[in-house]
Amino acid sequence: MRKFYTVIVSHRKTVMTFFIVAAICCIFLQNMVAVNYDMNDYLPEVSFSWQFLWITLFF
Repeated sequence: MRKFYTVIVSHRKTVMTFFIVAAICCIFLQNMVAVNYDMNDYLPEVSFSWQFLWITLFF
């Protein structure tokens, strides 16, 4: 563990540059991630949660 943080402290500019480049890449790539907000797609049709949602929405 001591060797790990010694390397990080001694190469702090390299570590900071790496994290800044990684953060910039994440900013540009976040629009490529598709998020499915519909919880019904994740539930199997035979689950009680899905059946309850179906009953409350359609009856």
